[in-house]
Amino acid sequence: MENRFDEKCELSATNILDLEGRSINGVRIGEILGEGCFGVVYTGEKAGTSLAVKVANINSANQKRSTTNEIEMLRRLRRTTGVVQYIGVYQVNKMHFMYLELAFMNLHDLLGKNRSRRFTEATCRKIIHHGLKIIQRIHGKNIIHRDIKTDNFLVSLPKSPMNEVSLILGDFGLSKSLNGTDPRRRHDFKSAFHATPHILNGSMPTMQDDIIQFGYVALETVGMSLSELELEELNEFKKNLLKAPETAMMNQSKFFLPLFEEISRLELNTPINYDKLLKAVPLKNFHDSRLFLEKKKGVLKFP
Repeated sequence: MENRFDEKCELSATNILDLEGRSINGVRIGEILGEGCFGVVYTGEKAGTSLAVKVANINSANQKRSTTNEIEMLRRLRRTTGVVQYIGVYQVNKMHFMYLELAFMNLHDLLGKNRSRRFTEATCRKIIHHGLKIIQRIHGKNIIHRDIKTDNFLVSLPKSPMNEVSLILGDFGLSKSLNGTDPRRRHDFKSAFHATPHILNGSMPTMQDDIIQFGYVALETVGMSLSELELEELNEFKKNLLKAPETAMMNQSKFFLPLFEEISRLELNTPINYDKLLKAVPLKNFHDSRLFLEKKKGVLKFP
């Protein structure tokens, strides 16, 4: 029977991209869901329960602070509706395993399922309505996410028979509690494509910046990809979007104009009026706010 020492020795020489099919700490590691600078996310299964396994090699003090911070934020947000649920953590030498609620897919990848790379107006309104409520909840616990983008908004595993899903916010690696120190104070927030004008001017991210970044999410749901713009063009667009949203927005996004007008009125030292933001994205004649995936040619996606 393999003991803990053998597991440590074996994993220390293992690449985090080569874990599929292995059983670690009672969790059977499945396929890779995604990878990035943070590490790799796998599917996992333990005692019949499916979960996501976020694996990272902790090679620096900064990485350790970031990982510890994310765990602390997720613990504080446990049972918060719309936040990815933290299950547990396991560490072998420098290899770190974080167990999380398993989701279906992120919004960025779901957009890629549609040839037009956009969703219907009904779906967009529902996504933004739910997303604003999620952000309001985390802000209500004095936490700023600081990395709001379509990659970090997930949808839950679909529920049969109508494939109903809910919106989930994940990846709290850059998040910050307003009541504590900043574990990522040296992070270059200005380098991100979704950095707001305030951040580009040298300010640290605020709750208002979470909302502005969520505005960029809204634009992506209607087919605009900010990451494809040249840097100078992108920064100019962001400034104009806050100064004169009516002239900056594309025709297909004009139904979001009331939302961006409210966003343009945000002041850094004034509490956010979430009710006004929500009223700016009315669900109109849609019979309810529930989200459903549709199966077309065997593929589940948003309409």
